[in-house]
Amino acid sequence: MNGVDIVQRVYERLRRPSDAVLPYQTVLNVVGETIASKKLDLALGDQNSLATTSEWFTPSYQDFELHDLGLDDVMLPIRLEKRAADSEFETGDQVPIVNYEVLETSINGAVSFYGSPLRIAFRDPTVHIIEQQYRLIYEADFSDTVALDFRVQLPNYFAAMIGAEAAYLLIDLIEDTSDEWMLFVKAMTPKLEAEIARQNVQWSKFANRFKGKAVIPKRTFLMNRMGRPRTRFFHQ
Repeated sequence: MNGVDIVQRVYERLRRPSDAVLPYQTVLNVVGETIASKKLDLALGDQNSLATTSEWFTPSYQDFELHDLGLDDVMLPIRLEKRAADSEFETGDQVPIVNYEVLETSINGAVSFYGSPLRIAFRDPTVHIIEQQYRLIYEADFSDTVALDFRVQLPNYFAAMIGAEAAYLLIDLIEDTSDEWMLFVKAMTPKLEAEIARQNVQWSKFANRFKGKAVIPKRTFLMNRMGRPRTRFFHQ
């Protein structure tokens, strides 16, 4: 399952809002939290809803596969940090993550993730990035959970479920008060609710057959709807 593809699906569901009315980082946060909630449902691993942090690395190119860094388990990139190559600080500055379609026109220092296998692309030139260190915070793929004694593969069918739940949380965060948008929200919200309710039935069946440490939540997603998503759900 490719988390970046899910993010793009969410954008399509919401009619591709601009970054001004719905920042890309907010979409990443909400999709990441939705994925984390599914991991928590299945009790996948010791980290549960905590994201994974990579080692510091220095890129050699502006655009390359995450596989080149030995990162083969990345489902969804959440945050990228940067520090000087000779820095001894334990943490770095946050690097803006933007949609790949607008990377070339974005602010300097931004990055994008795209493709399958997943790639990272830098807005800054190579001469600059080779003087920096970066580290990636991400949600790992379901199939690479070391705490279980067998491999778990979440069916691609549930990518639509994650996308629908994320879109449902995000639709109220879009800063658009036009009549056209209000009509869209009025029409789309019940459709998303119906889709989520239908998919929750399939999710419950899948989770009930799961042979790990699964605990099925007593309340459904819609019953536990949040007012606003958290913007920091990982530990540094």
